[in-house]
Amino acid sequence: MLDLNNTQAKILEKLIQVYRNKSNVITEGITGYELDKLGNLSKLFRNHREILLDNYYIRLNKIEHHFTRHKIYYQITPMGVLAYLKWVTTQKDNDGWLDKEFFPLVWKHWEELLSIFGDVLFVIFAKTINRIEIKPKNNIMIKGKVFSLPDLNESITIPLGKTEVKFFREYNSLIKQKIPKKMKDGIENLQDVNLEIDHKITERFTFLLYFNLLNHGIDVGEKINIIMPDQVSIFDQKITNDLITRKQTEINEFDNRMKNNTEKLFSIIRKDKELHKLMSSTISEMIYDLSNRKSLKIISDRLK
Repeated sequence: MLDLNNTQAKILEKLIQVYRNKSNVITEGITGYELDKLGNLSKLFRNHREILLDNYYIRLNKIEHHFTRHKIYYQITPMGVLAYLKWVTTQKDNDGWLDKEFFPLVWKHWEELLSIFGDVLFVIFAKTINRIEIKPKNNIMIKGKVFSLPDLNESITIPLGKTEVKFFREYNSLIKQKIPKKMKDGIENLQDVNLEIDHKITERFTFLLYFNLLNHGIDVGEKINIIMPDQVSIFDQKITNDLITRKQTEINEFDNRMKNNTEKLFSIIRKDKELHKLMSSTISEMIYDLSNRKSLKIISDRLK
């Protein structure tokens, strides 16, 4: 899923912009009233906050109860950040902006990655965003029986040669937050709600981005996907031996550059213990999943 309309995207954009205050300190969130002061979003926010909460794009970060009213502070979640980034990739004139806190192992090495990969980094970043899906719970009914699905169902797409494989993961411990209706007194601090899920989603995107960067230096098909858009203009030109030679030289140079970039990235990962552990453990899990295809083995054995 991770799909937003333009209004929802603008709301999440504001939540990202106020994630830190002018002193560079992470804030406790923003109220609907404060959103209104930033861009007349109060009414729009009231109309969309339930769906943003249900999809876990935003969280209730703090609630101040004052008997007759609630003062609620909202904050964007990592899942909301991914939804916003996906929306950004569909916009022609939107650069987007993120806080380093959202994906720390990405931003920790961002400047170095940018110096290594240049504009290719943004191409692969956009591709990564579109290779991860997280869907909220949606019970289904079959023949009058209700079947409960996981709170969140995540999938990532991994290209492997001539095929693509989807790896799924379920989250069953999501605490669904609702706008309080009963009046009481006191303060609720909710910063720790769903932290484990936030951490796992952050790790998943981080893994996928680094994997895609590595894979573009190894997998031929992935390299072609990067090269081909720049080669389309060939078909509008007169094909000559000189043109073919020149384009072949460009492709070879790109191929060598990507291989060198991959080696530099391997070096970065090996030196970062936390990142190395994340990459190695996730790859090991995937290799196990790929080798544990019971249904394929049963069918293969029966065909013998």
